[in-house]
Amino acid sequence: MNKLTLQSKWVFSKKEDLLWVILPSLIGFLIIGMYFFMTGYLGIKEQMTVLVLYLTWALLFDGTHAFATYSRTYFDKQFYSENKKMLLKSLLVFVIGPIFISFFYFLNNSVDDSSIAFIIFNRFAICYAYYHLIRQHWGFIVIYRKKNGEPDDITRKLDGFLLTFGSIFPFLHGQIDNIKVIHLAETLNFPLEKWETASYVLFITGVIILLLNFFKKLNFKKLGLDVIAIVMIVASVVILLIKNFTLTRVLYISSTIAALFFIITLLYYLFLMIKNKTNPLSNKPKWILLLMVLVSYNIAFHLDIPILILIAAITVFHNIQYHKIINFHNVNKYKNEEKQKYGFAVVLAQKISVFILLALLFNLFSYIPRIASNVLISDPMLNYILSSFFWGVAFHHYYLDSVIWRIKGNNELNNNLKIA
Repeated sequence: MNKLTLQSKWVFSKKEDLLWVILPSLIGFLIIGMYFFMTGYLGIKEQMTVLVLYLTWALLFDGTHAFATYSRTYFDKQFYSENKKMLLKSLLVFVIGPIFISFFYFLNNSVDDSSIAFIIFNRFAICYAYYHLIRQHWGFIVIYRKKNGEPDDITRKLDGFLLTFGSIFPFLHGQIDNIKVIHLAETLNFPLEKWETASYVLFITGVIILLLNFFKKLNFKKLGLDVIAIVMIVASVVILLIKNFTLTRVLYISSTIAALFFIITLLYYLFLMIKNKTNPLSNKPKWILLLMVLVSYNIAFHLDIPILILIAAITVFHNIQYHKIINFHNVNKYKNEEKQKYGFAVVLAQKISVFILLALLFNLFSYIPRIASNVLISDPMLNYILSSFFWGVAFHHYYLDSVIWRIKGNNELNNNLKIA
């Protein structure tokens, strides 16, 4: 094989990809290092250290990257005009949490029931957020595959399996001996019978919603209620497994299964490479990114650090990647001469100072109230309702992302990302 065929193609360039796509994982360890430096060397109280680091990350990286999604949707005049119904309907994600919490409360007029419902919802939200991170890494892997001419064959699925199982393992295994409390509701004690009842309610409600999907006039599927129903059924099963086998055992068994599937996938991949005489160096960027994701996640999840520091450390990787790729896309698409066509999206793309100012203002009205409602409000029901409502900001971002970054069959997107 000659030297030319070994020349890998990058999303932006080798230097920019390393800087913005691969090495940002190290920023997560910088956050972790700052945590140990501030609490250990400087002697700053842990609570203050966590607050400073978490807020810095949230306001400068996480909230701004959520705002960036709107530059391609609500601020894009053409996109909004063509997808107005979808964009307005997507705002329903803000009421999913409050409706779920209220549903459990009004079943028995019990705050305990609403507390259990909030714990279930909050844990689901954390899992959804982690899935979102993995999906973005997968998006970059897909781009690397396409740029380097890898066909949509079995190796595409194997890449997906390596990323999925390799990411699930630390997420589960890292909690076996270090289960972190992510909300005050989790410090409350509830009888096992209440958890069992909650499980049955979830299962029955989920099944009913799935059955109602057969009535096309209800449009449940278009509202995404079929997905919600499946999530409720899965949550029901998980609760019953934890009740009968303990959380530690469930985490151990499930993480072991993930590890085994990862090893099997890797061995099969190696077998195919040997059999087909495939040279993995033809797509170095893909393998470097995959390795960096799996190594950084496995280290971070197994460190004894506060949950908010862990969230910031693993998510900043994603945030930086996102800011880079959406800026790259927007600068390519939204030219100054296209302002009549695309509207304010052109200003956000061509004037970075305007984008930064509006992104920070967006944080003041979304992220700060979300943190405040989670920590400062002592009334349980109000806390749960507001906290679950503000999760809608993240859910909205996740949903819109799933719509706007579909590369397959989207020639315009491929052109703007310089893939075609």
